Amino acid sequence: MTAEAPLVSVVVPTRNEASNIRPLWERICAALAGVALEMCFVDDSDDETSQVLLDLAREDSRVRCLVRIGADRERRAALEHDAD
Repeated sequence: MTAEAPLVSVVVPTRNEASNIRPLWERICAALAGVALEMCFVDDSDDETSQVLLDLAREDSRVRCLVRIGADRERRAALEHDAD
């Protein structure tokens, strides 16, 4: 069974926004209540933003994130999709 495509895709570039990710997600969900959506974060951070995004993506299948691999960090690129 395939899931329906989201009607609205919101793309958000992030850089060092670890403390702002969840409040932003909550505000957008509230503003678009009842609308099928996905939120795609593109992260280029030096702080814990990527971990917050990956945690949020594990909690909510509407969250997608692309994390840039930095030469100075031990991070891996991750494109989060539904686990199925």
